[in-house]
Amino acid sequence: MNDSVRILIVDDELIVRESMQGWLEEDGYHVEVAETAEVALGMIGEKEFDIAFLDIKMPGIDGIELLKRLKDQYVTIDVVMMTAYASVDNAVEAMKIGAYDYLTKPFDPDYVSMMVRKIMARRQLEQENVRLKENIETALKHVHIIGESSAIQAILKQVEEVASSDTSVLISGESGTGKEMVARAIHYASPRRFEPLVVVSCGALPEGLVESELFG
Repeated sequence: MNDSVRILIVDDELIVRESMQGWLEEDGYHVEVAETAEVALGMIGEKEFDIAFLDIKMPGIDGIELLKRLKDQYVTIDVVMMTAYASVDNAVEAMKIGAYDYLTKPFDPDYVSMMVRKIMARRQLEQENVRLKENIETALKHVHIIGESSAIQAILKQVEEVASSDTSVLISGESGTGKEMVARAIHYASPRRFEPLVVVSCGALPEGLVESELFG
Protein backbone atom coordinates (compact mmCIF):
# COMPACT_ATOMS: atom_id res chain seq x y z
CA MET A 1 0.00 0.00 0.00
CA ASN A 2 1.22 3.51 -0.82
CA ASP A 3 0.78 4.84 2.71
CA SER A 4 3.54 2.51 3.90
CA VAL A 5 6.02 4.11 1.48
CA ARG A 6 8.06 6.87 3.12
CA ILE A 7 9.58 9.57 0.92
CA LEU A 8 11.93 12.42 1.87
CA ILE A 9 12.31 15.55 -0.27
CA VAL A 10 15.42 17.67 0.35
CA ASP A 11 15.51 21.03 -1.43
CA ASP A 12 16.24 24.59 -0.33
CA GLU A 13 13.40 25.95 -2.50
CA LEU A 14 10.05 26.05 -0.69
CA ILE A 15 8.02 25.83 -3.90
CA VAL A 16 9.78 22.61 -4.89
CA ARG A 17 9.26 21.00 -1.49
CA GLU A 18 5.59 21.95 -1.30
CA SER A 19 4.83 21.00 -4.91
CA MET A 20 6.43 17.57 -4.75
CA GLN A 21 4.98 16.86 -1.33
CA GLY A 22 1.50 17.70 -2.63
CA TRP A 23 1.82 15.53 -5.75
CA LEU A 24 3.11 12.49 -3.90
CA GLU A 25 0.70 12.79 -0.98
CA GLU A 26 -2.14 12.80 -3.51
CA ASP A 27 -0.82 9.39 -4.60
CA GLY A 28 -1.11 8.22 -1.00
CA TYR A 29 2.57 8.25 -0.02
CA HIS A 30 3.90 9.41 3.34
CA VAL A 31 6.07 12.43 2.48
CA GLU A 32 8.37 14.55 4.64
CA VAL A 33 10.53 17.50 3.61
CA ALA A 34 13.82 19.08 4.64
CA GLU A 35 15.30 22.46 3.65
CA THR A 36 18.95 21.45 4.10
CA ALA A 37 21.09 18.33 4.02
CA GLU A 38 21.90 18.81 7.68
CA VAL A 39 18.20 18.66 8.62
CA ALA A 40 17.73 15.68 6.32
CA LEU A 41 20.53 13.72 7.99
CA GLY A 42 18.91 14.28 11.37
CA MET A 43 15.55 13.05 10.08
CA ILE A 44 17.04 9.99 8.39
CA GLY A 45 18.89 9.13 11.58
CA GLU A 46 15.57 9.00 13.44
CA LYS A 47 13.18 7.59 10.81
CA GLU A 48 13.27 5.09 7.97
CA PHE A 49 12.72 6.27 4.40
CA ASP A 50 12.35 4.27 1.22
CA ILE A 51 13.12 7.05 -1.27
CA ALA A 52 14.93 10.39 -1.02
CA PHE A 53 14.80 13.18 -3.62
CA LEU A 54 17.90 15.36 -3.22
CA ASP A 55 18.59 18.74 -4.80
CA ILE A 56 22.19 18.97 -6.00
CA LYS A 57 22.72 22.70 -5.37
CA MET A 58 22.09 23.50 -1.69
CA PRO A 59 23.81 25.74 0.86
CA GLY A 60 26.10 23.91 3.26
CA ILE A 61 26.28 20.22 2.42
CA ASP A 62 25.30 19.85 -1.22
CA GLY A 63 23.29 17.03 -2.77
CA ILE A 64 26.28 15.05 -4.04
CA GLU A 65 27.90 15.00 -0.61
CA LEU A 66 24.57 14.05 0.99
CA LEU A 67 24.20 11.24 -1.55
CA LYS A 68 27.65 9.92 -0.59
CA ARG A 69 26.73 9.92 3.10
CA LEU A 70 23.42 8.17 2.48
CA LYS A 71 25.02 5.46 0.37
CA ASP A 72 27.68 4.99 3.03
CA GLN A 73 25.34 4.85 6.03
CA TYR A 74 21.82 4.11 4.75
CA VAL A 75 22.26 1.84 1.74
CA THR A 76 18.60 0.77 1.55
CA ILE A 77 17.36 4.26 0.59
CA ASP A 78 16.84 4.79 -3.13
CA VAL A 79 18.04 8.28 -4.07
CA VAL A 80 16.90 10.48 -6.96
CA MET A 81 18.92 13.63 -7.65
CA MET A 82 17.25 16.92 -8.67
CA THR A 83 18.70 20.03 -10.28
CA ALA A 84 17.77 23.07 -12.34
CA TYR A 85 21.23 22.98 -13.90
CA ALA A 86 21.36 19.98 -16.20
CA SER A 87 24.89 18.65 -16.34
CA VAL A 88 26.11 15.39 -17.81
CA ASP A 89 29.07 15.42 -15.42
CA ASN A 90 26.79 15.78 -12.39
CA ALA A 91 24.51 13.02 -13.65
CA VAL A 92 27.39 10.63 -14.28
CA GLU A 93 28.94 11.38 -10.88
CA ALA A 94 25.63 10.86 -9.07
CA MET A 95 24.92 7.56 -10.85
CA LYS A 96 28.43 6.29 -10.08
CA ILE A 97 27.93 7.05 -6.40
CA GLY A 98 24.66 5.11 -6.42
CA ALA A 99 21.77 7.41 -7.33
CA TYR A 100 18.79 5.62 -8.86
CA ASP A 101 18.03 8.40 -11.34
CA TYR A 102 18.32 12.09 -12.12
CA LEU A 103 15.57 14.72 -12.55
CA THR A 104 15.90 18.11 -14.21
CA LYS A 105 13.66 20.95 -13.03
CA PRO A 106 10.90 21.84 -13.75
CA PHE A 107 9.32 18.45 -13.04
CA ASP A 108 6.37 16.71 -14.63
CA PRO A 109 4.19 15.42 -11.74
CA ASP A 110 3.22 12.31 -13.72
CA TYR A 111 6.86 11.49 -14.40
CA VAL A 112 7.74 11.86 -10.72
CA SER A 113 4.87 9.54 -9.77
CA MET A 114 5.94 7.02 -12.39
CA MET A 115 9.50 7.06 -11.08
CA VAL A 116 8.32 6.33 -7.54
CA ARG A 117 6.19 3.43 -8.80
CA LYS A 118 9.15 1.99 -10.71
CA ILE A 119 11.39 2.23 -7.66
CA MET A 120 8.85 0.54 -5.41
CA ALA A 121 8.17 -2.20 -7.97
CA ARG A 122 11.90 -2.93 -8.13
CA ARG A 123 12.20 -2.91 -4.33
CA GLN A 124 9.28 -5.32 -4.02
CA LEU A 125 10.86 -7.66 -6.56
CA GLU A 126 14.16 -7.56 -4.67
CA GLN A 127 12.37 -8.37 -1.41
CA GLU A 128 10.53 -11.27 -3.04
CA ASN A 129 13.83 -12.61 -4.40
CA VAL A 130 15.37 -12.43 -0.92
CA ARG A 131 12.39 -14.29 0.58
CA LEU A 132 12.52 -16.90 -2.16
CA LYS A 133 16.25 -17.43 -1.58
CA GLU A 134 15.61 -17.84 2.15
CA ASN A 135 12.84 -20.34 1.38
CA ILE A 136 15.16 -22.30 -0.90
CA GLU A 137 17.84 -22.39 1.80
CA THR A 138 15.25 -23.60 4.33
CA ALA A 139 14.07 -26.25 1.87
CA LEU A 140 17.59 -27.53 1.31
CA LYS A 141 18.11 -27.86 5.06
CA HIS A 142 15.00 -30.05 5.23
CA VAL A 143 15.99 -32.36 2.39
CA HIS A 144 19.80 -32.21 2.54
CA ILE A 145 20.46 -31.62 -1.15
CA ILE A 146 24.17 -30.93 -1.29
CA GLY A 147 26.42 -30.49 -4.29
CA GLU A 148 28.46 -28.05 -6.32
CA SER A 149 28.29 -29.77 -9.70
CA SER A 150 26.62 -28.07 -12.64
CA ALA A 151 23.91 -30.76 -12.66
CA ILE A 152 22.98 -30.15 -9.00
CA GLN A 153 23.05 -26.39 -9.49
CA ALA A 154 20.74 -26.74 -12.50
CA ILE A 155 18.29 -28.76 -10.39
CA LEU A 156 18.36 -26.18 -7.59
CA LYS A 157 17.68 -23.43 -10.12
CA GLN A 158 14.66 -25.36 -11.40
CA VAL A 159 13.43 -25.84 -7.82
CA GLU A 160 13.65 -22.08 -7.31
CA GLU A 161 11.76 -21.38 -10.55
CA VAL A 162 8.81 -23.72 -9.94
CA ALA A 163 8.45 -23.33 -6.16
CA SER A 164 6.79 -19.92 -6.39
CA SER A 165 4.18 -21.03 -8.94
CA ASP A 166 1.04 -23.16 -8.77
CA THR A 167 2.11 -25.19 -11.78
CA SER A 168 1.93 -28.97 -11.58
CA VAL A 169 5.41 -30.49 -11.67
CA LEU A 170 6.37 -33.92 -13.01
CA ILE A 171 9.69 -35.19 -11.63
CA SER A 172 11.09 -38.12 -13.57
CA GLY A 173 14.18 -40.25 -13.08
CA GLU A 174 15.44 -43.68 -12.24
CA SER A 175 14.91 -45.21 -8.82
CA GLY A 176 17.26 -43.81 -6.19
CA THR A 177 18.10 -40.58 -8.00
CA GLY A 178 16.40 -38.34 -5.41
CA LYS A 179 13.01 -37.55 -6.95
CA GLU A 180 11.31 -37.38 -3.55
CA MET A 181 14.05 -35.11 -2.21
CA VAL A 182 13.44 -32.68 -5.07
CA ALA A 183 9.68 -32.84 -4.46
CA ARG A 184 10.23 -32.00 -0.79
CA ALA A 185 12.59 -29.16 -1.72
CA ILE A 186 9.92 -27.66 -3.99
CA HIS A 187 7.30 -27.99 -1.24
CA TYR A 188 9.41 -26.41 1.50
CA ALA A 189 10.47 -23.56 -0.81
CA SER A 190 6.90 -22.78 -1.86
CA PRO A 191 4.17 -20.64 -0.23
CA ARG A 192 2.55 -23.98 0.73
CA ARG A 193 5.45 -24.98 3.00
CA PHE A 194 3.30 -24.51 6.13
CA GLU A 195 0.77 -27.04 4.83
CA PRO A 196 1.33 -30.80 5.04
CA LEU A 197 3.12 -32.58 2.21
CA VAL A 198 1.05 -35.65 1.39
CA VAL A 199 3.07 -38.54 -0.02
CA VAL A 200 1.16 -41.26 -1.88
CA SER A 201 2.76 -44.53 -2.95
CA CYS A 202 1.05 -45.24 -6.26
CA GLY A 203 2.58 -48.69 -6.38
CA ALA A 204 0.72 -49.65 -3.21
CA LEU A 205 -2.69 -48.66 -4.62
CA PRO A 206 -4.91 -51.09 -6.54
CA GLU A 207 -5.07 -50.56 -10.30
CA GLY A 208 -7.76 -48.00 -11.17
CA LEU A 209 -7.71 -46.40 -7.71
CA VAL A 210 -4.84 -43.98 -8.36
CA GLU A 211 -6.92 -41.50 -10.38
CA SER A 212 -9.75 -41.39 -7.84
CA GLU A 213 -7.32 -40.98 -4.93
CA LEU A 214 -5.40 -38.18 -6.59
CA PHE A 215 -8.14 -36.36 -8.49
CA GLY A 216 -11.39 -37.37 -6.77
